[in-house]
Amino acid sequence: MLKNNRYFTQSLLLLSTTVFSVGFIFLYNFMLSKLLGDLDYGNFSLGVNYFNLIQVLFNFGLFYGAGRILSLKDTNNDQSIRSIYGNSISIIFLNYFILCVLVLMFFLLFKVNDNFLKSVFICSLPLLWLSIMNGHNEIILQSRNEIFLLSISRLLPKFIFVIIIGFYYYNNYDLGSADSFLLYNLCFLPVFFLLILFLKPSITNFKYSISEIFYETKKFGFNVYIGSIIAVGASSITGIIISMYGVNNAEVGYFNLALQITAPLSLVPNILGTVLFKKFSQELSINTGIILLVIGINIIMLIILLLFSDIFILLVFGDSFIYTAKLIKWLSVSSILYGISDFFNKFLLSHGKGSELRNASFLVGGTLLIGNLVFINFWGSLGATLALIMAGSIYLAVVLFYYNKFTKTNCG
Repeated sequence: MLKNNRYFTQSLLLLSTTVFSVGFIFLYNFMLSKLLGDLDYGNFSLGVNYFNLIQVLFNFGLFYGAGRILSLKDTNNDQSIRSIYGNSISIIFLNYFILCVLVLMFFLLFKVNDNFLKSVFICSLPLLWLSIMNGHNEIILQSRNEIFLLSISRLLPKFIFVIIIGFYYYNNYDLGSADSFLLYNLCFLPVFFLLILFLKPSITNFKYSISEIFYETKKFGFNVYIGSIIAVGASSITGIIISMYGVNNAEVGYFNLALQITAPLSLVPNILGTVLFKKFSQELSINTGIILLVIGINIIMLIILLLFSDIFILLVFGDSFIYTAKLIKWLSVSSILYGISDFFNKFLLSHGKGSELRNASFLVGGTLLIGNLVFINFWGSLGATLALIMAGSIYLAVVLFYYNKFTKTNCG
């Protein structure tokens, strides 16, 4: 009974965090669209795509390995847990060093004329470790069921960014896309200090903890990482491909704004999967009632978006962003497909099905990448939404196949 109450409380906390996060995202997107205009807003959105791509690429499976260890650790073994925390944080800076070397080599070897690209990777380079840290937090805090800290790590940067952008908006100060992206990065810095304060990481038993992380990475984490590069990485470069094929980056802004508005459709099942992650690892199937609840909530939210997206965009963002409403209708379908798939993904991940998820990610990511390259070339950002629907359909089919295979094997 106490456990059920705890799961309910955690679900409510993450759901509240999501509601506030969506509100903050809406606020800063609204203010940025007014401050920057559609072209510079598109440039800023492109920068956020790079931010998201970095946190996927510069993981190398080590955070998945550390997360797997934490999910299986005895709750009472505090020193061992703190040691894993400490060494996983040290890996953030190791990965950041690799990022710096690669970025500097790229700019030394190739002539880059895109001023915004230079701003993203040169001016913001001292802060780009925060992107890697954000990816670390999502995996590590979920694995140890640190839902309160996970909620803070998701909500606090958005809250701070809203305050800063609100200050510029209220005072009608000039703000460029590069400056906006720099401020966006900076807002993740307080999360790092809170992580240190609450987790009290330790670097004792460094050699043993690191070898343990590398072992689990080789056994489990690297498979998930390879899959995430193909699946999540392909999703992260969608905006970059739109930018490559487009006349300018305005369409990147339309697409990213539509993604943000439809995000709650995929977040609801993701929240439940996150909260139940540790519980999943001790069960052989998912309760049917929970599955129906996830589907029901998504259907209601889908109907609301389909009915009111046009008037919402016109009233809030104005005529210049009306194309976003068309994208919302398509992206709401892909968001539901991805959200429900992620829910089943969490169950399989909790049981260490790294190779299966890697295979699923290959299929999904490959489909998305090919779909993006083909469809965006013909239909721009609308083509990107079609690619997401196609990839989301395959994602759901594959994870359901592996879920059914697991339950039949273990439940008789």
